[in-house]
Amino acid sequence: MANEWRRAVRKLWKRNQRILNTSSRKVVPYRVNLHWWSMNRADHVENIGDYLSKVICDYMLAQKGLDFDKPVTHTRHLYSVGSIIQGGAQDATIWGSGLKKPLQGFDTTMRWYRKLDIRLVRGPKTREALLKSGFSCPQAYGDPAIILPMIYQPGQEKCFDYTVVLHKDTNQQIENSIMPLGCDYKPFVDRLSSSRLVISSSLHGIILAETYGVPALLLSDTETENLFKYQDYYQSTGRPEFPIASSLEEALQMEPLPVPDFTHIRNTIISTFPYDLWED
Repeated sequence: MANEWRRAVRKLWKRNQRILNTSSRKVVPYRVNLHWWSMNRADHVENIGDYLSKVICDYMLAQKGLDFDKPVTHTRHLYSVGSIIQGGAQDATIWGSGLKKPLQGFDTTMRWYRKLDIRLVRGPKTREALLKSGFSCPQAYGDPAIILPMIYQPGQEKCFDYTVVLHKDTNQQIENSIMPLGCDYKPFVDRLSSSRLVISSSLHGIILAETYGVPALLLSDTETENLFKYQDYYQSTGRPEFPIASSLEEALQMEPLPVPDFTHIRNTIISTFPYDLWED
């Protein structure tokens, strides 16, 4: 219990003056500050799924001739792509973010120390948890990465029977495997779109594959893995049940779910972008 409260104090300390819980990443005063999870790696390589937050928000702002350098009257915080709502304690606007796991411990009290202006969440499980915690949350679902085909179309032919996307480093040698690392998302998308099947332990490996029309399967190598964020995404597309493979061999024997029609979700994502944050 003492350790939990120490973590809580660190989380709340100067909470609106930094990005998420990282003391080394400061906010820019009188700007809308975009938050995304930056990997703590020695080589400073980003996770593509998280970095897409910047790519997509830059695109949306450009449609109105805006950018993150535009001064605003108050310092503001925007959460977009990723399971980052629990990753910070800022008073923030939520556009498409999700929870990584159910709210528990100190996080169940967040309603009392932060304000969340929620426009869009990743899925129903995130909404349900936030409602239980006392927040107002619209029934509007969608991971903003789903609109990436509006930004980039690779036009790749199908060259690979399958591609495995690994969420983290593994000692296993897995054929046809890649990791979602880097700020240049295009080669990653090219590889996914040129595959007939994607088998992924990364949530955004699944989301990006499906949004580019490629069937995908979840690869989980442990029975104890928290499936909250995967359930959140699948439920947002009307699929409460989904197959889970425990190995590459098992995945290659399984039938993936049909790729959903993202038309309604894309329209919802676009219509809920918080342009008003840049209005004075």
